[in-house]
Amino acid sequence: MNLETSPGPKFDVLRRQFDLVDADTNFFSDLFERAPEAMIVIDSRGLVLAANAATRRLYAVDQSELLRLRIEDLLPRGIDLSGAAQRLRDFGEASLEFTEPAKDGGLNDMRLEGRLFQTGRYLICFRDITREKRFERVAERASAERTFNAAAAAVVHDVNNLLVPIFCYTDLLSRREPSDDELHHSVAEIRDAARRAAQLARKLLSIAELGVEKRAPVQMNVILGRLADMLARLLGNDIELSLHLHPDLPAIDIDQERLERVILNLVLNARDAMPNGGRLVIETKSTAREAPGSGLGASTWAMITMTDNGIGMDRATCDRIFEPFFTTKSRETGTGLGLSSALSFVHRNQGFIDVETEPGRGTTFRIGFPTLVLTASSATPATPVDKSRD
Repeated sequence: MNLETSPGPKFDVLRRQFDLVDADTNFFSDLFERAPEAMIVIDSRGLVLAANAATRRLYAVDQSELLRLRIEDLLPRGIDLSGAAQRLRDFGEASLEFTEPAKDGGLNDMRLEGRLFQTGRYLICFRDITREKRFERVAERASAERTFNAAAAAVVHDVNNLLVPIFCYTDLLSRREPSDDELHHSVAEIRDAARRAAQLARKLLSIAELGVEKRAPVQMNVILGRLADMLARLLGNDIELSLHLHPDLPAIDIDQERLERVILNLVLNARDAMPNGGRLVIETKSTAREAPGSGLGASTWAMITMTDNGIGMDRATCDRIFEPFFTTKSRETGTGLGLSSALSFVHRNQGFIDVETEPGRGTTFRIGFPTLVLTASSATPATPVDKSRD
């Protein structure tokens, strides 16, 4: 006699529902563990209840250590979480942006995003937004440059319109019989003032980079070799200048005069950053790398590096140094246009510019331009120079 009975259709349905719940649990647990972004689950007190593999890799700790921490322990010191915590309790979601030290010695921009997960539990994601922030800053600078260029063009146009009648009438007055020496002297003074105004308008055009560039194959070594004595005099006796120029640096296609202006501006900035003396090292080399944000892939660049051991800059200042009219100097000594025009010039020539700085630990500027493949007679040969001032 067979005593075994069939479980019936209701049991089959219930078993399938349990299988689905178990499958969903495994699926979401695996999804959380394999997520590319660092993710943790915390309770209402901020204690870490769970952490995925990306979090363990980010902080180089195992799961047991993470489960003994609070969320504050995963953030740089000084981060105020009170506002984000209040929004998370009130609205079930919140975000917070901060910076933290990177492995290469720089700083990474991070965004913390929190969502209500279950009653009393919250899912927290850590996103690296360094590239996103960099592109935002580049876009903001480009917009500011376009605004400045448009304003400069309008001002130069108006100034030229005013100067034309001044030159015309002073020419007419100067052709008259010299019966009044004082009058002719005054006319000459007016013409001289108008000439200076025209020069100022040309400088404004140059600063706004509205003029035509005269590009030609040149070598940075040659330019620096010619400028060496002038740079040493500009820096003075309290600042040691060292030039280390790569002997086989390839040529670049660029406006030499404007490149010299960029170099002089960076040297003067370095001098102002070392009021009590110091050392400025200028180095050239050929390197293969990808220009930041270009997406062009690796290629060969002729690069100039300037490193001073001056006062340096904090992150907030460094983020703004390329903005038109931003300056840390007094109104009498700084216009805030030098680095803005330098950045515009570098980008127009498909180059890149990097800055590394830290308060009290100096500043390094790196500028690179794509190189040319030239014959021996296409450019002036490079001459290695190593010049120091004691």
